Amino acid sequence: MLKSLYLKLKEKQAKLIRDGEPAGMFSIVKLAFSGVVQVLLGRWYFTKRTTSGRLMMVKGRPLVQNYGDIKLGDHVKIWSIIQQSKLFVKRNACLKIGANSFINGAHISVSESVTIGSNVNIGPYSVIIDDDFHPVGSGSGESYKKPIVIEDDVWITMNCMIMKGVRIGKGSVVAAGAVVTKDVPPNTLVGGVPAKVIRDLN
Repeated sequence: MLKSLYLKLKEKQAKLIRDGEPAGMFSIVKLAFSGVVQVLLGRWYFTKRTTSGRLMMVKGRPLVQNYGDIKLGDHVKIWSIIQQSKLFVKRNACLKIGANSFINGAHISVSESVTIGSNVNIGPYSVIIDDDFHPVGSGSGESYKKPIVIEDDVWITMNCMIMKGVRIGKGSVVAAGAVVTKDVPPNTLVGGVPAKVIRDLN
């Protein structure tokens, strides 16, 4: 754990230097203390029915209601800076978040299954929900709960909605304000309501 934290601090120091910000001993000590606090907060907020990887970090105060199962990879970050992150996992449901993924101010509601890959960024005010909570129209035979899969290296920007049954392919980007109701191919930029393909990112 200490070695991982040291390597993270070296990365932060290099970033401070690139950004032209102070990167002296005081700044590094401050970063180290902040990192330790964020790791401890991660353990505080994610204890019940949670499996956490190394150096899972929390900044701010997320709202976590977990009656199912949460599995977090290494170096997952859950921030509540711009907006409070809210994670609701119902009984017998599962939320998986892969390594190095970053969530800031998103609302994730899991009634069955939500799987988020590695190196995924999810921006503020975004909503990921695998359940309509009631059928649409009387006598509808369609299931109103379907799993969501967000593959590796996806960027979900601000104020997006990811609806039930959706798979977002690896390397894709969801533009601000988009409502995703259908699968997104890999390496694709989508946007709009409902979301449509804007261009191929290859």
